[in-house]
Amino acid sequence: MKPPLSYSLPAWNTGGYANHRAWLDDLKSLGFRWVTFTPTYLVYDRHPMRIDVARGPDFAQLAEAVQYAAESGFHIRMEPHLDFETTLTSGPYEWRRRMYFSPVGQYADEIVQPLLAMLRAAAKPATRLEFTLGSELDVSLVEFSADWAKLIVKGAVAMGHKINHDSLEPNSAVRDALSAVRLRRGLPTAGRSEYRAMVRELSLYLAQLDYVAFSFYPTVRGPGASQFAAEFRKRAVELAGKLPAGPAFAIGEFGLGSADTLRPYHSDPATLLNLPGALDLRQQYYLGFLEFLRQSGDLLGTRPSTFWTVTHFDFLGALGWAGNEPFRDDRLRQAIYDYNTEAILT
Repeated sequence: MKPPLSYSLPAWNTGGYANHRAWLDDLKSLGFRWVTFTPTYLVYDRHPMRIDVARGPDFAQLAEAVQYAAESGFHIRMEPHLDFETTLTSGPYEWRRRMYFSPVGQYADEIVQPLLAMLRAAAKPATRLEFTLGSELDVSLVEFSADWAKLIVKGAVAMGHKINHDSLEPNSAVRDALSAVRLRRGLPTAGRSEYRAMVRELSLYLAQLDYVAFSFYPTVRGPGASQFAAEFRKRAVELAGKLPAGPAFAIGEFGLGSADTLRPYHSDPATLLNLPGALDLRQQYYLGFLEFLRQSGDLLGTRPSTFWTVTHFDFLGALGWAGNEPFRDDRLRQAIYDYNTEAILT
């Protein structure tokens, strides 16, 4: 069994899905059977936190894209994202991890419910559908796990959540982030014993899901494809072992944003263009990932593994980001086509 690949289709403004037909047609030509929609919505860092859905991708345009994907024969994962206002308006970058909110209320009413309805409306008889309820929202997830559980709806759409490598650790940077947010709100910090209990409660929520996906950015050295593959396999086994019984392990996000494979999540496109051999190293990194997947049907089954594709992360050049043409890799396009067409997975 060989796990299928998915390509993320991100957008964060009202016209963000205007080119969806060109995107999907190119991905279909490369043999993709899955796509992951990642519409992103702006968050004002206030107390209480406020989501400005109107400044995100237009629902009607997104619905057209989802419908076209289904008609084109793709299986679909819907994965809404939240980002702080400063991140989306060229201000200081602020990671979504520390967002402090219960998903019951605005998030459920204005994002989850309409996007879930949109996904269901596009369903075809043979289409597999998945919905990732939250992505990298560690503080919210650990503080309000019982509320997240209220969003689960059993049915034709598989339900999941995307977390980080340390989301389930009993003592991690998540506890520090939670305590810092609580202090700003005049609340007591999270002690060690309390936090361990919260992580246990979180695991009860995850156990009710169909899949738990990780943002998969492990520290790896390579430098060749086989070495990368072995390191990816080792880390994936470790992460899968942290999950409670029940949900499938999935890779919800994977990519390389700079020449530093010790920090693959780090975004620094200049290093890929200016450091000697950097693009060759990136090529080996992605080839190693494909080799790892070929060896890991026992871990991943038929859940899709999704490439992260914002700007220069789009190594296939499939999304046409302005100014990112130098990052397209035609050897990797061929390697992806070969992987996708070796066997057809439904």
